[in-house]
Amino acid sequence: MELGFFKSLSQWVGNNLMKSGDHETWAFDLQGAVDMFNLYRKINTCGGVDGGGAGFGGG
Repeated sequence: MELGFFKSLSQWVGNNLMKSGDHETWAFDLQGAVDMFNLYRKINTCGGVDGGGAGFGGG
């Protein structure tokens, strides 16, 4: 880790940027990625006392 970023994260960001004129843009649908992440968090949240959510062997 250098300058606060893991090497794998830096590589991923670099591989997912495209040059568009004089600036860079994401090579994928960023809002779609945010929506998928939020859905994952909703589905895989710890359920507390009942043993956890779907991603933790419970619920």
